[in-house]
Amino acid sequence: MVTDDEKALIRSCMDALRDGIEGFRARRPQLEMIATVATTLARCRSEDAAASEGENIAVVEAGTGTGKSFGALVPALVMAKSRGRRL
Repeated sequence: MVTDDEKALIRSCMDALRDGIEGFRARRPQLEMIATVATTLARCRSEDAAASEGENIAVVEAGTGTGKSFGALVPALVMAKSRGRRL
């Protein structure tokens, strides 16, 4: 489960991108991708946990201009930092 703190940090990062990159705007498919990536990474097991049944796998397909780079990187960076994991 993605924690409220992680969600807030993801929103904060997206706000920083919007404020720092002229013309940047989040798109609905990008926001859906962010949610999917964050949720999938939240399901990744720790080193000592039993193997999962694939809950930690996501396949994301999106067209050109959707914002796939930020849609994957922002939640991945936040989740890794928050949970003390390498990315």
